[in-house]
Amino acid sequence: MRPVFFANKLDRESAEYLCLFPASCKGFAVLHSVSTETILDNVSRVPIVSLIRVMVVDDFAGWRQTIASILHEMPELQVISEVADGAEAVRIAEELKPDLVTLDVSLPNLNGIDAAIRISELAPETKILFVSQHDDPDIITAALNTGAPGYLRKINAKTELLSAVAAILLGGHFLSTAVG
Repeated sequence: MRPVFFANKLDRESAEYLCLFPASCKGFAVLHSVSTETILDNVSRVPIVSLIRVMVVDDFAGWRQTIASILHEMPELQVISEVADGAEAVRIAEELKPDLVTLDVSLPNLNGIDAAIRISELAPETKILFVSQHDDPDIITAALNTGAPGYLRKINAKTELLSAVAAILLGGHFLSTAVG
């Protein structure tokens, strides 16, 4: 993943920068103790050194558009592809190597869990956030066992998607409040 830097409003005078991908942040101060809420509420969106490239995968076009619309609220996120099935998601992820994939579980041609496994093999730097309606603990466990750092219930997408994305891009994990 390419590093992404944000100037923090609170630290602008000291010229400290928040780096979302610390392993590749040489020469920049890395602020590890910043909460997701602080990122969403207090980070000015400039300067952006590199955009975070996101692929949205869901078989329902209206839902893909909803997710993309929410993601556009964070100008550092760039939706590079919207995909309707699991097999196509694997092919496009291998080609484009997105930084993040939002992935439904129920997909035609290849389900989201199997797609996540293949995407992780072909694009290991890509992080996966499951965004699904399923609340079955076995399905959620299977999704997280793919190595995906997050699972978000669609019912909470409007209120939790940006927090989930921020947590995952900072190297954390996210589990929707509507789970369990």
